[in-house]
Amino acid sequence: MKLHEEGLEIRRVIHGSDKANCSIAYSLYALGHVYYYQENYDEAAKFYEQSFDMFRTLHGTNTMHHDIALVLSSLGAVYREQGKVEKA
Repeated sequence: MKLHEEGLEIRRVIHGSDKANCSIAYSLYALGHVYYYQENYDEAAKFYEQSFDMFRTLHGTNTMHHDIALVLSSLGAVYREQGKVEKA
């Protein structure tokens, strides 16, 4: 976890903390994965959603892109684990 957080911070310094960037979005996604495997689904969803929002900003809201599909699949897994089957 600590290394993922450190990587995210470095990427925010390099690219700017207020700018959308693929590297930052992937770091957010990776942190979501760590929380998912720790079964901390609320935190996982938070990071997946941040990643999703950033990828949507980068790729467009109506664009089909593998980055967006990747995050949606992971977010669906979180909702499934939380028993939110309809949302998944």
